[in-house]
Formats: sequence, structure tokens, C-alpha cells
Amino acid sequence: MTYKNAARFLYLFFALTAIPCTLLAQQNWSNPSSWASGEVPKANQDIRIPADKTILLDVSPPNLGNLVIEGSLIFEDKNLSLTAETIKVMGLLQIGTAETPFQSNATITLNGPKVDEEVFGGRFLTTLSGGSLQLHGASAAKLSWGQLEGTVQPGATSITLDQTPVGWETGDKIAIAPSGYEPYEAEELTITGVAGNTISFVPALQFPHFGEIQEYEGKLLDERAEVGMLTRNIKIRGAQDSEEQRFGGHTMILNESGPIHIEGVEFTLMGQPGIEARYNMHWHLAGDREGDYIKNSSIHHSLQRGVVIHRTDNVLVEDVVAYNVRNHVFIPAEDGPEINNTFRHNLAILVRKPEKGFFAFPRDGGGGSNQGEQRVGGFWMRNVHNNLIDNHVAGSERGTGFFFDTRGRSRDFREIDLLPREVVFDGNVAHSCSVPGNLGNEGISNTALYSQVGHGHGFFMTTFNPGDLMWTFNNFTSYKNAMSGVWTEITNVTLDNFMIADNAIGLLSSESHVQNTVVIGKSANTIGGKNRHLRHGDRRAGYYSIAQGGRKQPKLTNVTFIDINKDVEEGKVAAAVIGHGGHRGKNFFRSVQLKGETLPVWMSTRGSKGDNENSSFLLDEDGSLTGYDRPVLIAHPYSSFRHDAIEYREEWQAYILEAEGAMQLKMNGIGFDLEQEVSLIRDFDRLRIPKQQHAHQRFFNFFGQQSYTIVGQWEIDEKDNYLELRSVMEKEGEWTTFKHPFPYTGILVLDREDNPITQVNSLAELDAQQATAYYFDPAQGAVYLKMVTDETGYSNINLIPQGEKTGNNYGIEYGDIRQFVLDAKVYPNPLSADSRLEYTLLQDQVVAISIYDILGRKVKTLLVEEQEDGFHSVPIGEHVMQSGTYVVDINFLVSSLPIKIIKP
Repeated sequence: MTYKNAARFLYLFFALTAIPCTLLAQQNWSNPSSWASGEVPKANQDIRIPADKTILLDVSPPNLGNLVIEGSLIFEDKNLSLTAETIKVMGLLQIGTAETPFQSNATITLNGPKVDEEVFGGRFLTTLSGGSLQLHGASAAKLSWGQLEGTVQPGATSITLDQTPVGWETGDKIAIAPSGYEPYEAEELTITGVAGNTISFVPALQFPHFGEIQEYEGKLLDERAEVGMLTRNIKIRGAQDSEEQRFGGHTMILNESGPIHIEGVEFTLMGQPGIEARYNMHWHLAGDREGDYIKNSSIHHSLQRGVVIHRTDNVLVEDVVAYNVRNHVFIPAEDGPEINNTFRHNLAILVRKPEKGFFAFPRDGGGGSNQGEQRVGGFWMRNVHNNLIDNHVAGSERGTGFFFDTRGRSRDFREIDLLPREVVFDGNVAHSCSVPGNLGNEGISNTALYSQVGHGHGFFMTTFNPGDLMWTFNNFTSYKNAMSGVWTEITNVTLDNFMIADNAIGLLSSESHVQNTVVIGKSANTIGGKNRHLRHGDRRAGYYSIAQGGRKQPKLTNVTFIDINKDVEEGKVAAAVIGHGGHRGKNFFRSVQLKGETLPVWMSTRGSKGDNENSSFLLDEDGSLTGYDRPVLIAHPYSSFRHDAIEYREEWQAYILEAEGAMQLKMNGIGFDLEQEVSLIRDFDRLRIPKQQHAHQRFFNFFGQQSYTIVGQWEIDEKDNYLELRSVMEKEGEWTTFKHPFPYTGILVLDREDNPITQVNSLAELDAQQATAYYFDPAQGAVYLKMVTDETGYSNINLIPQGEKTGNNYGIEYGDIRQFVLDAKVYPNPLSADSRLEYTLLQDQVVAISIYDILGRKVKTLLVEEQEDGFHSVPIGEHVMQSGTYVVDINFLVSSLPIKIIKP
């Protein structure tokens, strides 16, 4: 036998012989001879049970001081209570066993003074140094929770469940979830009788609760209210003054603890608000806890959090019902490195925000928390590598259902995101998550991230770093949330087979790939009234696409929008897709279906950057969203694409353009000052294409198969100057030619794999090229680039300076507009047939003048011509055919210098 095997044999031998030895040494608490002092413990006395002793608790002792269990304390199966200031377990605390659950009622009360000292603080139950909890209540056999079978109205005193309420009996407390947008429409009831699946109770219901299953597109929408069991026959609780003192009990499971097995246990008045690490059930820096579990239990009227997993792996949390809990309820990953904890079939009803001044992790400077406590979650976690299966969140006050949050997470844990592990997120549900105000976002102002809009989401995911991995979240239902069903801020995520209904917004600012999903604006569940207003005055959206600096890249495949416009107030707009702000990169809509009362799209001009000339465009890749028989772009009224528009849809407030030939250029040079203006000028008509606002790189939307000049003022980086050309349709062979400033005597042009790009000797030779090539003219300080997309739809090049810098300065500085035009005005104004635009030029230049209506639609181009310096008067009124408000747009292009646009 090897040493390793021998050691394992000895471990098993002692483990097997420890149980009969403990039983042989068992002594009753009530027997004076059980105690070294010869006396039964008195009130307020500190008690220590030595390692070689097993005490059978056969009576309810008086209130104790600090109880230390180095040996074993086993509850006799009778109605018992144990009250102590603190309980430290380094041996065994046992109430029932898995084979023989505890049948009677046992209550442990933690009632120490309000202190927060050293590691454990006050009013604690903790395990360490081999300490084990074996808490097995017979009430674990009770059905933890079910859902309504049939809708009930206010005044009802009975409900019917969708399954047999096993173990439910008269006197038990239950909680019923809200069915509207208000989490406080949850109700706590006391059972008065059970007959089959029907439960009678008091008091009568105050609110309606929905209990029907609906079917859409062959998928089931289950909005039936949950009903959870709160009563268990083993109770762990804080003292009666816990609410008044804002100081309840708490548990801590530490590293090197023995097995932790908890079932059939009720936690109440637990948690210590405003103090970190003081929660109901808390695995704290406990390492690998394979085999530990809490299941078939309840947590209610909690002062701070529910089940928290911190630097601990492999814990099972199953069939736990939480009701009326302040702060986040279930936390599978508090720091970020926690792995493979499984949360299955748990229920959180009425998650309440912490009171002011009681964040456990307040952020310096106020206005938020490093753990997102200002917008509480039924589930809150800092990584995706834990298993969430069939859990429900039913009502979160100013909060979220499932909150994946990296804010405040240590940079050391970013690598955890890159684990090649599938995400296990399946069958979860969130509803009734509220916002600070009734309409809009009034009622809150702080410095927290997205302080106004970071509330009222069924699923909320901040910026994670999955690298090249693709995370897939499956089978999620999200309904009656006051802001959105889903909000994600990450690209490499697939949302598959979601059911999203009755939210103000179905999917918000989501750059994830959404597929096989149904989004319903208004279902048959009318509880809670009309959907809430969106923040910018639009009402309801199936998909709300926000700029976020132009970074968002929405992607939808096989998504059905149903009744988005149903019951919308007069004067409000709702649409399957509401576009807003700027977009770059890859976005698309494929196999979209519109059913019922559904407007396809609305391009909003309200809110931040809504009037941006680079505002969003969306690619309807197969025409399924808009009903066209070909790929089209849906362009914002202020989009730079609008100049090429073939059609304006007033009912959508959008231009419709051919998608073929649409291009995007990204310029990324370290020396670029992103605050400096850089533009593309289309050579044949001097059309200006400005950069995408707030993009991280220079980013432009335009149509290819044309020649453009890059103008502006910048410092070219001495090492790298990357250009990436992308076909919006990702087609091979699409091209654009650019004249690019390059004030060096030499140049090296490489592709993405650092292979040299073909150099030619003239512009004529460049025009004839069928693949990416360049012509360099050092005398002009410019390189001419013909970029042709490859089979991926991209062309990528890197311009590297060679030789000396020439000092050529391509482009000109911005100047005060008075350098170019003085006293530009329309006279007379308002417009009449005699109205003229009058202005004075201080130098020769090209002038382009256009008229736009209030929606940004071009009405007329008055002129595009080179004019001499001096006074000019241009007729304008005769071009306006009907009354209205118009904008005169004047672009001045200096003709004797490289092009520079100044806009008054």
C-alpha cells in the first residue's frame, strides 16, 4: 500500500468510527453532570462545548452569551429554542439528519449587542476549523413554490395552484408575487385551509394576480404569478429588535469548515445593513465547497441580502424562496473568480432597495455602490461562470432581475471571463422590476452608472471581456418590467429563445445577437395598466437602439414583434425598432416578422445626440423588417447617408436607401486628436461626410465606388496609421479611392498580415487596379489609396511613415466663421416669394447651400458653385412650395486650398 493510499484509508477509518463514538459520548443539556461546572448553563453565560463532548439539547435554555461548539450540539426532536448572542461552530451543530429529518419546531435566535468587531462582528452563526452545520427540517418536503392556476381579483380569499401544494397546512405563511409593474403589489398571506390544489387564506387579496398561460408563435408566455412557501420548521432568526436596530443576525461559512447541509430552514430578520459580509447565508472565502447546499428553505423580511457566495465554488442553492429582502438577494459571484455554483429553481419576491446610508459597499463620493446596490438585483453577480437554471425574480424595487455587473470588480479577475466554459443560463424568469418614478426617470439623481436608466430591467449586463468566446443565454422570459426586458452592453453574447412581453422596451441598447425570440408589446395580461413612457417621450419599443458613442451593433435573427403598437396613447410613438444615435460596425436584421398592431421602425431625434448628422442607420439585410424585397438601410433623418436617400418614410421618420454599395471607414492612428475635426469630401460634388460622433476612432459612413479626399488637421502617427474599409453588406470587390495626407518622403503600406500592398506609378494605373493598391505623391504630401474589399467584406491597411517628415500640412486650421462670411441672413423672414439669402465672402471659395425641413429632409439644393469674394444675394423663397419651418444649410469650401468645410 502506498503512503497516499494509506493516508486515505486512515481518513476513512476515522470518519466511519467518529459517528458511533460521538453517539456513545452523548449527554443531555439538562443534566448538570454534562457540564464541567456541575451546573446547567445559566442566563447570559458564555458556553463552550469541548471537542470531546456531544451535548443533546433536550430543553430550551435561557438566553445565553457566546456559544462555542468545539464538540457537537444535537437537537432532540422536540419543540426547542436556542437563543445566544453568537454561535461559533468548530465541531457539529445538528438538527435532524438527511435520513431522519427533524419533525418538531426548532428556533435559533441571535440576539447579541449591536457591535461590529474583528472578523465576525455580532449576532453571528459561523463555522470554521472543521465546523459543520447539519440542519435537516422535515418541512424540506413542503412544495417550495408554484404558480397560479387562474387569475384572481382583489377581495379573493382563495387561490388555486398549478400543482399539489405538498405539505402546505393551516397557519403557514405564503407570499404571492405581483403581476404588474409595481413590486409592492406582492402580498403575504396566512393559510386557513387546503383542499386539493386550492388554498384558502387571510387577509383577502388587495391586488389582482395573473394566472394564465398565453401562446404566441408556438411558444408559451407564462406570466402566472408565483406563490412561495415561507414557513419552515427550523428557524434561524435575528432578535425582535433587529428592524428597530437595523441589525439582524448573520451566518458565515469559512474556509476549512466541515460539510454544510441546510434544508427545511427559515431565515428571518437576518442581515446587518450597511456592513459588508453580514448576510443571511454567506459562504465567505471558503474555497472549494463541493457537496455544500442550502435547499427547500426560505429567507424573508431580511435586512441585508439573501444567499451570498464569495470566493467560493461548487455550492448548490436550490428551491429557496426569498421574500421582502433588502439589497441583492442571490449572489453567485461576489468578487468575480467564483466558479460552478449552481442556483436552481429559486424564487425572489419583492427585492427592496437599501435605505439611504445603508449600502454595504458605498462608493467614495456618494451616489452609488461598488456592488451596484443603488439598483438591486434578484440575482447579482460578477461573472457568468455559475449555473442559473429555472430561477424566478418577481419584483425588484428600482432594480433588476438578473444583473451581471463588472463595475468595481478587481482587474485581477478579468481573465475569469476568458475561461472556455459554456454559460449555463436556462429557463429563468424576471418580472415587475420598477423604476424611480412613475413616468420618465424622475425621482433620483446620483453619480451611479446610468443613474436614471439603470433600473427596471429584467436582465441587465454591463461590459464584460469574453475575448473571442461567444456566450449564449437560453430560454429567458422577461415581462412587466418598467424599463426593459433585456439590456446588454456586450457584443459577444447570443440571446436565444427569449420571450419578452409587456415591458416599456423589449430589448434596450442591446448589441448582442438576438435570435429565435418573440417580443410582445401588449399581451392579455392587462394588470398594471399601460406600459410606462420611455425617457424621451416615445412609448414602447420592441428594440430600442441607443448610440453609446456609436459602438452598438444590434443583430437580430428570427425575431417576431407582436402588437408593439397596441393600446398606445394618442400622440405617442411605438415601433418594433426605435433607432437613436450613432451606429458603426456590423448590425443587421434578418428574418424579422411583424404581427398585429406593429409599426416597423421609428428613428428618434429626441435625446442625447438624436439630432446628430451621423445618427444611426440599421441594415435590414433581407427586407423582412421594412417589407422591401431587397436589402435596405434605414437611415436616421440626420444621417450622413441622407444625401443619397432614394425614399423618405414620414411614418417611420426614416430614409430608406439601397444597402448595396454602403461602406464604412475606420481610421485609427495614435497621434490623432479625436477632438479635431476630420472629414471625407466626396470629390464629384464636394459632399462632406463627417466622422461618427464620439466614436473611439475616426469612423465614417458613406457610399463606395467613389473617390474621396480626407481633410482636416491632425498629427499622423510616426509608427502606424490603420485604415479599415468595410462593406456594410460584407461583399467582396466593393471599392473606394481615398486621397490621404501623408507628409513624409516615403511610405510603407501593409495589409492586416503585414504583407506589402501593391504600389503603382500613376493615378490612371491606380484606377485600373482590381485589388487594394496605392500611389504615393510625396510632392503633394499625399497617398492615393484604392481599397477593395476581400471575401470577408473588409480591406485593412497600415500606413507606415518612411524617410523624413516634409512639413507639408494637408488640410487647414478651423477659423472663425467671420473669416469666410459676414452677416449671413435671410431677408425678409418669415419666407415669402421675395426672400433672399444674403452674405459676404472674404475670399474665393466654393459655396453649397441647401434647404431642409424640420425633420431633416432636404427640400432643395439652391446652389453648389465657386463664388468670388464680396457680397452675394441668392433667391430662396421661390423654392419653398408650402408653409412650414425650414433650415438653411450653408457649406463653405475653400477652393484655393485643400477642402475645409465651415458650417455657420
